[in-house]
Amino acid sequence: TFYLSALIASLSPLHYTSIVSAFNASSQPYHLQRAVQGSIEQRRQGVFAPKGQRQLIVQMEDVNLPRPDHSGARPVLELLRQVVETGGWHLRIEPPVMVDLE
Repeated sequence: TFYLSALIASLSPLHYTSIVSAFNASSQPYHLQRAVQGSIEQRRQGVFAPKGQRQLIVQMEDVNLPRPDHSGARPVLELLRQVVETGGWHLRIEPPVMVDLE
């Protein structure tokens, strides 16, 4: 963690922005979404990207800690899987809308 944090800190703030998300047993998908959405802006309808034409680096710690729910799934990890597989996630509105993360 120390070396990764030092590497990220050495990157140009004009080109990169970063957030750190530390998981624990009670982590929920909403916490991760809120952390990332604080660092992105809407480019066009349904498409979000980091503010100011930068690259966003998300450092995740203790990914294995979220407690499984009653069905055995770990919702935070399912959200990460969804982002990796589809490039986005559903907004928490009614009706749910899928957004792309650039």
